[in-house]
Amino acid sequence: MKRNTGINIGLIIVSLTTILTGFVIQLEYHMGGISPAVETWGLTYNNWSFFHKLSIVFFSLLTLFHIISHWKWYKITVIKKLISKNKQTIILSVIFILTAITGYIAWFAGLVNGAASSDAMLFRKTFIEIHDKISIILTIYIIFHVVKRMKRI
Repeated sequence: MKRNTGINIGLIIVSLTTILTGFVIQLEYHMGGISPAVETWGLTYNNWSFFHKLSIVFFSLLTLFHIISHWKWYKITVIKKLISKNKQTIILSVIFILTAITGYIAWFAGLVNGAASSDAMLFRKTFIEIHDKISIILTIYIIFHVVKRMKRI
């Protein structure tokens, strides 16, 4: 068994969970206009949001371990200026970071401000919208990344 197999399989599972819960939230509740109390596939918005946030935490941790385990590759790629040869992985890394930052900002803004003011609500919704759009691109890059490495996994 390869050194990173457990992390890679874990990443595939939590990324699928994150993608599924995120798309349900985005399509049904953000874009679909369904009330948070209405159930989709037997779960309310709060349930979907809880599972999405839980999977995000695991996804972030496993991604951090994955990046650390490949730190030498990142270092060599930058030092030897091999970025153009590894565009897909570098772009995936940057998009993941942007998606995570926008998602965590929206999450923490909701925790700190709640619905305290219309400005706080607008701030949070702006980051949610940015997060939603970037996450679509991230999903595509994750699929390409996994498919390209399927034999190694």
